[in-house]
Amino acid sequence: MFLELAVIATLCCTNVLANFTSYEGYKVYEFTAENTTQQKTLENLAQNNAYDFFTLPRILGLPIRVLVAPADQLQFQQTLETTHVAYTIVNENFGQSVEVERKLNSMYPKQRNSAPGSISFNVYQRYDAITAYLEELTKRYSSRVKVTSIGDSYEKRQLHAITITNGDGVANKNVILMDAGIHAREWIAPAAALYVIQQLVENYEQNSRLLTNYDWIIVPLINPDGYEYSHTRDRLWRKTRKPVTIFCDGTDSNRNFDFHWGEIVTSSHACASTFSGTSAFSEPETQALRDLMHSLSGRAKFYLSLHSFGNYLLYPWGYTSELPENWRDIDDIARAGATAIKNATGTDYTVGSTSNVLYPAAGGSLDYALAKANIPVPMVMELPSAGQQFDPPLSKIEELASETWIGIKAIAEKIIEKYKLVDEEKSRVKVTSIGDSYEKRQLHAITITNGDGVANKNVILMDAGIHAREWIAPAAALYVIQQLVENYEQNSRLLTNYDWIIVPLLNPDGYEYSHTRERMWRKTRKPVTKFCAGTDGNRNFDFHWGEVGASNSACADTFRGPTAFSEPEMQALRDLMHSLTGRAKFYLTLHSYGNYLLYPWGYTSALPENWHDIDDIASAGAAAIKTATGTEYTVGSSTNVLYAAAGGSDDYALGKARIPISITMELPSAGQQFDPPLSKIEELASETWIGIKAMAEKVIEKYKLANKRKKPRKFRFKIVRDTKTCIYS
Repeated sequence: MFLELAVIATLCCTNVLANFTSYEGYKVYEFTAENTTQQKTLENLAQNNAYDFFTLPRILGLPIRVLVAPADQLQFQQTLETTHVAYTIVNENFGQSVEVERKLNSMYPKQRNSAPGSISFNVYQRYDAITAYLEELTKRYSSRVKVTSIGDSYEKRQLHAITITNGDGVANKNVILMDAGIHAREWIAPAAALYVIQQLVENYEQNSRLLTNYDWIIVPLINPDGYEYSHTRDRLWRKTRKPVTIFCDGTDSNRNFDFHWGEIVTSSHACASTFSGTSAFSEPETQALRDLMHSLSGRAKFYLSLHSFGNYLLYPWGYTSELPENWRDIDDIARAGATAIKNATGTDYTVGSTSNVLYPAAGGSLDYALAKANIPVPMVMELPSAGQQFDPPLSKIEELASETWIGIKAIAEKIIEKYKLVDEEKSRVKVTSIGDSYEKRQLHAITITNGDGVANKNVILMDAGIHAREWIAPAAALYVIQQLVENYEQNSRLLTNYDWIIVPLLNPDGYEYSHTRERMWRKTRKPVTKFCAGTDGNRNFDFHWGEVGASNSACADTFRGPTAFSEPEMQALRDLMHSLTGRAKFYLTLHSYGNYLLYPWGYTSALPENWHDIDDIASAGAAAIKTATGTEYTVGSSTNVLYAAAGGSDDYALGKARIPISITMELPSAGQQFDPPLSKIEELASETWIGIKAMAEKVIEKYKLANKRKKPRKFRFKIVRDTKTCIYS
């Protein structure tokens, strides 16, 4: 305190350096928008370059701070008063605050090192000191630290990236990528990045778990030219330093990335602080960061850009208020960081997308990282100001950096845990194309295993969506996939001796058509005549093809096709079935609607020789559902319980592909035929899974002896003249 008073006294008696931009008499106003009218007024004010809005959150009630020059203060206050915005002046003379900070930063010793290679946080370190620290770390910790140049700034300063590992020599690990200082005046951001580096390198023992399966790559100062300029000439300089016009220099790097570049809340005015550049990636600094991101393709799982100020954890998008597909994952990870900070220090962070929480801003590194560099979890962390905007007191640097590290560490731990599971899932999951639909959509089959590498296990084969309008069937198949993959621990016994192969959408052309053109469309989309398109895929299999329950009229919903296997989708399923000869023990096809568990035959009321076995397994599924939810399923052969229909996939699976247990599951409708309400999708899918799991357990028990790899037994089918209907209720 004594030193600060001495500095103020000195400033009163000496002239400020002539070449340092003066903010003498500038005031900092703080207020909140309490309604949308006030918010709109403030957003309009922000377009006026006379006002420097330090913050302008989109959420009503959050603090807004603005720097206003002496000549504009009266008009600014009148505008606020006219719109009934109550304000306070939190800094009567911003220029004096800047000078105090500048003098203090120069008067304190640059280093208070307890050992060579350490760095102190009692000052805002300059570019040369940061470079020296990184170089010293490479000497002292050469097995774990490597510093490289990812390019040069406009003024030919090297852009340093430090790679931190655990020294085990394992290549191509996943990566956590960080940068700081993209906005020159945000000095606390590079300081926090240096603190993270210190913790990972110098305090390795306490943080080694964060480096077991991940490398960290950190660019602690991505805009060194602007940063140095903000130290020597203009404390509030934000941009790079590359000249644009005779009067204006610099580009806002965080508007310069080539994703929706030049769109919302970017300026085309070269003198504006949010100038987006003469073109996307006009700045060598943003080019360098772009190239670094792409060099880590497939490895980088988390990108974090440190900014200040405002206590925000932000994620895409900045160019729109819409949210990315995986926003829930990012939000969950960000909240882990916010919670850790809150628990440790009491500081509150606001979490959300940039456009919805703070302000729209197109062309940012955050959006680019997700959309173009395919880094799945990108985030911006806006650090606190300790009440002083871009000027946290020197005495607060280490405190803020330490608090930031608490949040980053929690986020990193969440990331590591998430992608540990993803990596484990990759070893257990394989997606292949079994062919193309008529309209050239790939027919995907997902193979799910327990990852033990054992080949030629028995198989449970499933498909869904053969009839386009039965939307609940693919949804239920996806639920089964989720349970086997994401909830593996609870369901691992189902994968011990069995692989599951699931085709969640066998008729994608018809399914898409039912979404975009005709809700009740049932068939495929391959043209048949000038006026009629599509074949009923479940009448197109070459087992008693064209017989009972199948139409020869091309426009009919049950049209069997011009020939057996005329449809590429059915050819693909046929070939998949035969590729699993001897391995596939259970075939299940999901349909809707009607609460049925059906088995062959569909072409006749006679029953297959092994109908007792199939009936027993289907009844186990029905019983499990009835016990769990009260829903009743009817069990029996297709012809005797529902209707006769020749040429179906379940008959073919048993009759030609020799899969001994073949069942069709007709899911419930929740009272709305082919349109179960959206609110019922998960409930119906979960109920379906209960039945499928029970049937799978019964199949696994029945065929457990088959794991001795006996030669496949040839099935002989004997038609049983028994039209008994088997019903479970």
